[in-house]
Amino acid sequence: MPSGESYLEDVSVTHPMSVEAARLRRMSNYAGAAARDMEMMKDRKYKAICKEMGLEFVPLVFVSGRPGKKTVEFLSVVANHAASRVRGGEDFAAVQGRIMQQYFKILSCTLQRFVAANVLSSIHLRRGRRGPF
Repeated sequence: MPSGESYLEDVSVTHPMSVEAARLRRMSNYAGAAARDMEMMKDRKYKAICKEMGLEFVPLVFVSGRPGKKTVEFLSVVANHAASRVRGGEDFAAVQGRIMQQYFKILSCTLQRFVAANVLSSIHLRRGRRGPF
């Protein structure tokens, strides 16, 4: 990173549905509530520990495919840094936009692969067999 900071990220995928009525009401109050809730939980759990180790903590949270606010902010910082290193006469905003788009494609595909791997492993376990991974 341009400032020389080191980061530790924790990736979570969550969703707003719940069997608990109070949580369901809280999650349905506004778009992104489930992501914010998970980000706050991860911050409470890891932020102070990371700070003691000299690391910045960033919870990378997705809600049913939607990235959390802190995820977008962190990727913007990374994309800005990457775009600033590109040489040539291209518009900075255009380069930064393409980099962000590429990051989200990579994250989306990675999440889909891991969700598929978890589903396949669960199917194999339920059948009493060892999973394919």
